[in-house]
Amino acid sequence: MPKNNMLAYVWLNLAATRDPKYTAERNQFEFNLTSAERTQAQQLSSNWKEGTPLTTPSNKGNDINHQATLFKSGTGFYVSTEGHIVTNHHIISECTEIKLTGLDQKVTVVTSDVSNDLALLKTTPTHQAATLSANDTLKLGQEIAVFGYPLNSVLSSSGNFTLGSISALSGIANNTNHVQFSAPVQPGSSGSPLIDRKGDVVGVVSIKLNDNKFVEATGQIAQSVNFAINHQTLKAFLTLNNVPYTSRHALFNFDKSNEVIANEAKQWTVIIGCWQ
Repeated sequence: MPKNNMLAYVWLNLAATRDPKYTAERNQFEFNLTSAERTQAQQLSSNWKEGTPLTTPSNKGNDINHQATLFKSGTGFYVSTEGHIVTNHHIISECTEIKLTGLDQKVTVVTSDVSNDLALLKTTPTHQAATLSANDTLKLGQEIAVFGYPLNSVLSSSGNFTLGSISALSGIANNTNHVQFSAPVQPGSSGSPLIDRKGDVVGVVSIKLNDNKFVEATGQIAQSVNFAINHQTLKAFLTLNNVPYTSRHALFNFDKSNEVIANEAKQWTVIIGCWQ
C-alpha cells in the first residue's frame, strides 16, 4: 500500500483515545499534515465506528456518489499568454481535479518536477502573463515582494502583498536551487511569485520553515524563514518544457512603486484549488 500519513494519523488518534502511550507518536505524524488534512483526519476519527472501514480522500474518487470537495489550495501564476501556469508540485499532488478559483476553465497538468517542487499547468490563453527577470543572479539583501492568496478562506480573496528581502542565496543544506527570503508568507502562499523591484519574477515561493519542528530541534523560535525556487531553476524548467515565457533585462526596465507591482501581479496570479 502507498504511504498515507493522514490515515496513519487517524489510526493513531483513535489508539490514543484508548491508550495515552500513542499520543506522542500521533503528534509526530500531525506535523506531516496540512491544516486541511488535519481537519479531515479529525473528522474521520470522530465519525468512525468500530467494525466499519475508513474512507479516506485517496479512495473517495472511486465512489460514484462522492461530491468533490476542496482539499487544499495555493497560488499559481501565468508564465505565457498561451495559458501556461506555474505552481508547486506539492499543491497539485493528490488532486483528482484542479480548478482555478473564480474561473470556469479546464486545467490540465503538463508535467511536474518533484525534486524542485515545480508543476506546469495548462489552461485557456490569457492576455496577461508574468515577465521573468533576465538577470541570472540575485543579490544578498535585494528587495523583493510576494503576491499570493494565503489563508484564502480567512484573509482577503483579492490577494495578499508582502515585502521583504533576499536573506540568503541558497536554501536548506545549501541547496543552490533555492533562495531564502524574509517576506511573510502563510499557508496558501506556496506557488506565489517572488517579484523584484522591476516587477519581474525572480522565484517561486515553496517552503515555509515549520516553526514547531524548528523549536523542537533547536529550542529557538524562527521568524520569517522562507524559501523560494530561484528563477534560474524556473527558467530551466520552462525551457525544458518548451514554454514561450518572456524575460526582461533590468537595464531596460525601471523600478516600480509597490502599488504598481501589486496591481500588475494581481492580473497574472491565480488561486489553485486541489479537489478530491
